[in-house]
Amino acid sequence: MMEPRNRHHKGTKGGIRVWRRLHVCLLGSWAIPSCFGFLRSFPTFAHSGYKRPIQNLYTEFDNHDPHGTDKNRPWPANTTATTATLPSRPRKGVSGTDTPNSCSKRLYVSRETKSSDPKTRTTTMTKHFETRRKPNNHLSQKYNLQLLLIDHYDSFTYNLFDLLAQLCEKPPIVLAKDAFEDWSDVVQMYSDIHIDGVILSPGPGTPTHPEDIGTLSPSIIENNPDLPILGVCLGHQIMGHVYGAKVDLCGPVHGQVRTIEQELQYTTTRKKDDEVQNSDSTTTEVMDLLWKNIPSRFNVTRYHSLSVSLTDDAPLRPTAFSSDQDRVLMGMSHMEYPHYGVQFHPESIGSQYGFQLLKNFCDIAVRQRRRLAKTRQVNGNSQSTVDGHVNGGSSGSNHQQQYRRIQHAPIRPNGHDRRTQSPNHRTNESPTAAGTRVNGVKEDATVGKSKYKVYVHRVDTTSNDASPLQVFEEFLRTEPYSVWLDTSRGIQSNPCTAGSGSATSSAPQSYASILGAGNRPIEYFGKEYGERYQGLFRRNDAGQQVKLAHKDIFSFLQEEHAYATDHVEMVSFQNDGSVHLSSSVPDDGHSLPFDFRGGHVGYLGYEVRHDSEKFLEEQEQGARAKWKPSEDSLRSPPPPKSKQQSKERVPTAAFLFLDKSWVYDHTNKEWYLIGLVDQHEDASGRDLNARTESTMQWMMSTARRMQSMSAEPEHQKYIANVNGGHDSDLSDSKRLPPSVDFSPNRSRDCYNQNFADCQEQIRLGESYELCLTNQLEAQVAVLDQASSPLDLYKILRRRNPAPFSAFLNWNTASRGDGTNDKDESSSMAICCSSPERFVSIKRKRKTLDNGSDRSEMELQVEAKPIKGTCARVQPVDPATGFSATEAAEDMQRALDLKSSIKNQAENLMIVDLLRNDLSRVCEVGSVHVSNLMDIESYATVHQMVSTIRGRLDPAKANAIDILKATFPGGSMTGAPKIRSMEILERLEEGVSRGPYSGCLGYISMNGSMDMNIVIRSAVLQPTVTSKPPLSGALQPSSVDERQWKVSIGAGGAITALSESTDEYEEMILKASAVIRAVEEWAGVPQGDAVLRLSKQKTTEPN
Repeated sequence: MMEPRNRHHKGTKGGIRVWRRLHVCLLGSWAIPSCFGFLRSFPTFAHSGYKRPIQNLYTEFDNHDPHGTDKNRPWPANTTATTATLPSRPRKGVSGTDTPNSCSKRLYVSRETKSSDPKTRTTTMTKHFETRRKPNNHLSQKYNLQLLLIDHYDSFTYNLFDLLAQLCEKPPIVLAKDAFEDWSDVVQMYSDIHIDGVILSPGPGTPTHPEDIGTLSPSIIENNPDLPILGVCLGHQIMGHVYGAKVDLCGPVHGQVRTIEQELQYTTTRKKDDEVQNSDSTTTEVMDLLWKNIPSRFNVTRYHSLSVSLTDDAPLRPTAFSSDQDRVLMGMSHMEYPHYGVQFHPESIGSQYGFQLLKNFCDIAVRQRRRLAKTRQVNGNSQSTVDGHVNGGSSGSNHQQQYRRIQHAPIRPNGHDRRTQSPNHRTNESPTAAGTRVNGVKEDATVGKSKYKVYVHRVDTTSNDASPLQVFEEFLRTEPYSVWLDTSRGIQSNPCTAGSGSATSSAPQSYASILGAGNRPIEYFGKEYGERYQGLFRRNDAGQQVKLAHKDIFSFLQEEHAYATDHVEMVSFQNDGSVHLSSSVPDDGHSLPFDFRGGHVGYLGYEVRHDSEKFLEEQEQGARAKWKPSEDSLRSPPPPKSKQQSKERVPTAAFLFLDKSWVYDHTNKEWYLIGLVDQHEDASGRDLNARTESTMQWMMSTARRMQSMSAEPEHQKYIANVNGGHDSDLSDSKRLPPSVDFSPNRSRDCYNQNFADCQEQIRLGESYELCLTNQLEAQVAVLDQASSPLDLYKILRRRNPAPFSAFLNWNTASRGDGTNDKDESSSMAICCSSPERFVSIKRKRKTLDNGSDRSEMELQVEAKPIKGTCARVQPVDPATGFSATEAAEDMQRALDLKSSIKNQAENLMIVDLLRNDLSRVCEVGSVHVSNLMDIESYATVHQMVSTIRGRLDPAKANAIDILKATFPGGSMTGAPKIRSMEILERLEEGVSRGPYSGCLGYISMNGSMDMNIVIRSAVLQPTVTSKPPLSGALQPSSVDERQWKVSIGAGGAITALSESTDEYEEMILKASAVIRAVEEWAGVPQGDAVLRLSKQKTTEPN
């Protein structure tokens, strides 16, 4: 056994000698199962010989026990005390007064509870995750505390917020690091609110750069010796910096679960009746209150590139270290003040005992408040407003009055009202009357208050099951604006996986296909277009673009979806053509086998991030300054001005309003028609009856046409007509096929430099993970004038079926390129085969806990980020599927992906980020992880997928609030999100990503929503050129050749563990399925473009 190491530490108020005792403990191990059943397991952690965690029993500052437990309870029978005898050395400067950090008043005895049953010694990490995977509803008591949470623009702050809000009656007040310059400004703003404690959040940057941390956090530490303060990660480093410790680079560790161990302290106490100088003394282990009921060794998630090193002059003592050989400081506390720091992230899904640590901090705040109250009483001040009781003190009405003061406090002179629609100011008020506005959102409305009536007709096609492709071609192919939200559920499984026993998990599917055309297209041009073109436009009946008053797409959608329709009316038609309407049916989420009830379908492009950033800054009263890289930290040149502004007329966001739509239920193979009728007067003056009659006529005529359609197999309808398959004027032997040559927007040399810059920013602590992307572009000539983007989409959905695929046609019949006049409509198409769900909301009716027959609505939110991709084995003979050897290799690839530390870290970071984003809006305690790091397999790739869920109160928030809080998806940005996007904008040369890495889907009029992440997609824009005749070809004297500009976005997450070559190849892999589909559409040899990209030389072109 190793000998204990001595450590000397001196503080400004006296010195103490600390001995480190090393506990013998079985190290954590990453267990990888040998069978494919691992898909729903996570690495296991073994505790050595403990039936339950170490129990740390303690003597408190006073006799108050916040949870009613008996601190004098008897010891368990199977415990042993740990003590030591040391020479007497009284601590200097410690008097008999009740000081907050007096060792004589902070006595802890660490006792280890050993297990007699070896079967209970192994605890899986999966079990420890259960506290975060499921909502925390077990707390019977909450602390009557008002905490302040300072956000350093991190992507994990609201995970802390959610845990603290579960612990306390009052949710924390969240302020951005730059909301105020000094603590005195906070005191003035919240003069009638007693702050019981402060948490300093994680964040990017370093405490040695004032622009990274602001002036508020240091001011809080310096001016509040009696106020409990907890610094997390960057907050921990700020605290160390303020108190004179060193903060240095230590090597990046991001998203990795590592073991830490507590630094046990010792204090020497003499017997009361012993006044002899050299008498025997008893030395007892001492632990900070922050570590109460936490084992001496446990696993935590680390996100940091810097660490604190204590100096002799810093009045801080270590409380925890990493268990590896580097012994990085993981915890510290001030010698005199209730100030604590932890380098790890207790709020992470991968950290054990994080909830207990924050609970301990609340205990500290309660004790400190009671101690200060006693001090005031001793000094004759009996008018103290503080209270140390849990669930005691100020009444609920007082609490509500205090919170109303917060919500209506004066705003900053140079800012806007930054508290509206802010989840950090949520109260426990009961829902207001129906139809009133709460946080900017109307309460779930009754049918009388809904703007639209929803009519639904189930089409009887039992003798003729028309496919979604057939319906789209029959009804929508010639429409200028049309959309098809597709799903692979309606497509035959890939023959490589069928019956092969490969490593394919059952990937969750979208259950319905949605089709429709819109006559009111909305186009939004954002910040990247500059002031001249920026704005929101709607096409009127004359085909002209009319600019709307809304400043951004979110404001428009928020207004459109202020009311949720909560009833549907089922429509049936009699043989004589008469219409039968059922009574209005409450829409409880189960009345139909899908969630869509008509509404807006379209996309938010990546650059909508500028608008979501603005909302998040305003939420916390922030005034964030634009990030500036430190000297020599970026070798990539700044973007040239010519590239900073998007030139093509691809809208930043675009939506169609579907008041008439088709929905195909793939589970039951049934078609539904949905019609929306505006209950308000429209501009044409038609009354409600006329509008309803028009909708009924559309339903009847459409249903009859669908019933007469033939059930022709899909493959016969699109394979034969791809790119000139019916062009009989030219012989195949004499026609020269057009070429397809995809060029990356930035060369491979440039990519390698960008990659190096990403890792440098990660090393410096500016980011944990950066999703670096590139645009692959090509001009594709299509000789067949009848061919369209729909034909490309048919190929793509066959070659790369995906659960969240989609086709959007946006005025592609237009031949203009849309660059000459800002009033000209855009023209483009999106062919998407995305496997990733961004966020969905399902409407559900819940039963009240009191068992009453009355029920209320809730909105269930789900996000499914993908991080971690590898290529699947492709069988030699696709017709027969995998051989035994191929199946084994395919399974091994999935196993390797599952066990990859790099991919686990990437996935864990994005899971924590999305938990944070959802916690901004979802109900406290409802956000949880239902599946962590599952492997889902598709036609060409295995992918690591996690599922995060939460719950919305429809009276307080809706789908638009979720989008504002979560967009863009963290899997396409990295973390922390805001700083990462700033770095990526610089590295990607200011070039707009367009629809790529945004989201595409629907926002239904009943409050539900389903959005994918736009990946594995092609964006097409039409162009027309006249070319001379091809040499030797039998054709007219000239060819009016239609060309398409095709853009395919691809990228991947860069971490400290990434390799440049691997990341570049993964980027090409992700784009390859779409590239091959484009090659097939253009009629060129498949695979050539992919091969050229993968073999691109690392030499910068002249």
